[in-house]
Amino acid sequence: MKKIISIEELAEQPPKIQTTSVEDLARENVKIEPSKYNWPYARGPDMNGFIDLSEGKGELRVLFQYADGNLFCLDKGGNQKWKVEMPGDFNNDPLCYEDGYLHNPAVTDAGIFFSTKDYLTCLDFDGKLRWEKEINTGKNILSSPVIKNNLIAVSTGRNSMLLDTDGNILWKKNISASNIGALMLDDMIIFPKLYGGIVATDYEGKKLWKFDDISLDSDVVFDKDRLYLQEKIRGDCDQVKSIDLEGKLINTIKPHRKGNIDISVPVVKDGRLYMNSTSRNWLSESRGGIFCTDRDGNIIWKKEKIKMVLGDHSEHPPTIHKDRLLIPSSRKLLCYSLDGENIGTLKEAAFTGLQPAVTDDFFVYTTNHYLVGAGNYNNLTPISKTVKNPFDVRRLEKEYSSKNFIQSLWEFRTDEGYDLSFKGKTNGRPVIYRK
Repeated sequence: MKKIISIEELAEQPPKIQTTSVEDLARENVKIEPSKYNWPYARGPDMNGFIDLSEGKGELRVLFQYADGNLFCLDKGGNQKWKVEMPGDFNNDPLCYEDGYLHNPAVTDAGIFFSTKDYLTCLDFDGKLRWEKEINTGKNILSSPVIKNNLIAVSTGRNSMLLDTDGNILWKKNISASNIGALMLDDMIIFPKLYGGIVATDYEGKKLWKFDDISLDSDVVFDKDRLYLQEKIRGDCDQVKSIDLEGKLINTIKPHRKGNIDISVPVVKDGRLYMNSTSRNWLSESRGGIFCTDRDGNIIWKKEKIKMVLGDHSEHPPTIHKDRLLIPSSRKLLCYSLDGENIGTLKEAAFTGLQPAVTDDFFVYTTNHYLVGAGNYNNLTPISKTVKNPFDVRRLEKEYSSKNFIQSLWEFRTDEGYDLSFKGKTNGRPVIYRK
């Protein structure tokens, strides 16, 4: 016979506690519509260096980590709004794992987040400290923070971990270790491994699958139903591997069939992949090319024998904005159409290299001396279409190689004029957002 419990007995029983897992929390947070004015991932909201700020309220701001150990905030005119000293050490030698790299910050409605050696830090939009989390990285660095649905994924020299936007560690597991930022999808997190491969986990930190035997040097790119991984091959041409969301290989993309060549991670738009390539010829100025392929790696167009990025910057792909590619190179910023048409260059500057950040009428990129702000380039036409005489074309190309074909608005350099030119890696990628 079923026991009947009286109201008095029921009142005396302790209430049942309903627990919510991190995975449930993630599912609930998926319902939250993220602001399109945020920069939550390493290469922007769409992972191509572009953010749409054509609408919305607030002043446009630029953030970047500089080699003097400060995080700088500028307005659109290049004027300093504030700077914050970042905790940790900064020796930009990529072979020196004891010291901090310079990454790019992440910006969400919850604040500004950045990582340095042993620390993950959150600021408000006026640069004031909200919290600072000291994390034992195991003689390595924290990767760039990646944020989705109010959860933060980072990796250290020993672990990968998930935190909330208040700085509370939800879990920390010895499943992967890297200085490369994670990739957060709706139902899984992709953590790159320090010495190659990736590991996929759920939001509880449970390993789902892994893909090994690949040496990564850049972020993992996601497009619809597949992931793209840049594979570094010493002494031969790099390639890009495409895998599905279960970690199974789909195909291998190799724009060059032979040669000692670096290939950048691709950026993707409308089913097309855009990549840079650079010869590893250190005895002369590096030459390379720009490639466009379909999703299966079939060449749509290619431009070769271009003075391109140095090998140290080969991981930085083009930035895509509408019908334009902005391509970091060794001494100038190149501009091409999505069909491979040469549009122009921005003035010569030592070691541009880092992927530009772009919004509708403004873009910024970093050099080892400056942060450069430039204006709208959408109305530019190729030099070859401005004059018909081939001798005038050569003359203009030579003239524009040292002048502003794409208008430069300002160049920002710190008061101290700090400069570390080791391999040109002296500051982090810039971030644009609205405050």
